[in-house]
Amino acid sequence: MSTSTETGGTTIAACLAAGRQGFTMGNRVSVPFRAELISILIGKQHSMLASPDLLTDFSPSQRHVVVVEKPSRMDLYFQGHDSLQQELGHWRGTLIITCCEAGNDIFDPASHLRLVLTFRDDDPRVKIERQAEA
Repeated sequence: MSTSTETGGTTIAACLAAGRQGFTMGNRVSVPFRAELISILIGKQHSMLASPDLLTDFSPSQRHVVVVEKPSRMDLYFQGHDSLQQELGHWRGTLIITCCEAGNDIFDPASHLRLVLTFRDDDPRVKIERQAEA
């Protein structure tokens, strides 16, 4: 199994196997891989009033999330959020990214991955785990 994508970056599978983490600063979360994004769910777990935000439009014209791809990582900037660490840290919420490896067939459901990003309010590192199959 290859651990590099067609662009020279590390695969999602290799990052998960190595326990690599992302990090957050302000409204940005950076992950150590590139991916084909399908959706992002922003969930506030302990809020009785807030419903999760489901983002599915990653085109340049939308105003919710800006995706910046670097050779070995991906940066996601969430517009309308000041600090993801404060908003989602200490078990207040998570990001769930549905994606597939960069270059894989986005139309094949078997290639889809659901990644849970967990934030802490005392550490900028972001834990990345594959969500267990239901």
